[in-house]
Amino acid sequence: TDAPLELSQVIGGGWAEELPFWTPEVQAIYPPGLVEALKGPDGKFYATVDTMRSYVLFYRPSWLRAAGVEKVPETWQEVLEAAKKCREWAVENLGPDYWGIVFPGDYNFSHMIQAGIYSQGARVLHDGKPIWNSPEGRNSWQLWYDFIATGAAPEACLGYSWSDYQEVFARGKAAFSLGFTTYIVRYGNPDLSPGVQTDVFGNPVDGGDWACVPPPKWDASMPDEYRAAFIDFDGFVINKFADDKHKAAAMLFAEFRMSKQAMMNEVLIEGNESFFPGVYDDPEVMSK
Repeated sequence: TDAPLELSQVIGGGWAEELPFWTPEVQAIYPPGLVEALKGPDGKFYATVDTMRSYVLFYRPSWLRAAGVEKVPETWQEVLEAAKKCREWAVENLGPDYWGIVFPGDYNFSHMIQAGIYSQGARVLHDGKPIWNSPEGRNSWQLWYDFIATGAAPEACLGYSWSDYQEVFARGKAAFSLGFTTYIVRYGNPDLSPGVQTDVFGNPVDGGDWACVPPPKWDASMPDEYRAAFIDFDGFVINKFADDKHKAAAMLFAEFRMSKQAMMNEVLIEGNESFFPGVYDDPEVMSK
């Protein structure tokens, strides 16, 4: 499941099998908030963790310099102005298909709205219900509308999936992108991200012409702790109506997926993050 969005429905609907391996010792390893999210209303466990991703603001340093953006934006208002400058410079110097910023318009668009809401110190959930038209929510909607309305972002964003827009950045076609931390690994790979290995003038850059910073806060009046965005993670649930043999096999696989070895693979190979804290103490991980 896309755990933050679907777990409550799947568990609440009575479709998930109880998982026996969440012993007190195992629970103590993981963040308390995550542990609670995997429980049903009866306090029993019905899901386990898999991959995790959070968002950071990616940008092209050479593009910002060329466009006259004097510093890396720290607020969403600064991102909007910088993206407009980058787009204007690109139209004159690179071509019409280069953009200031790109983002997804599919279901991951909610992640963009959430980033804007969190950057104002607000939340989406109120008394357990998602509220998108709060004052902070309306501000965030306006921001993402303005990216397209001002020409900083293409209308194609409205049809981009979670991976489409990040691949646009990887091809060197955008100056900014609020993207998954997974892409820190992908953007560093010349085969997967050929468009960000040189600067905007075609000169090779050691390590690539890209960088990332924490998500912006809303404006200069907001504290730095509001530099936050959506954290996305996947979870495993097991079909309550499957036969016992398939349930047993699925439980073995689900338990493996939350192990240190599986989480190391996610960090080192896939570029995702780990819910298993011990992964970040491993010498192999730390060396890379």
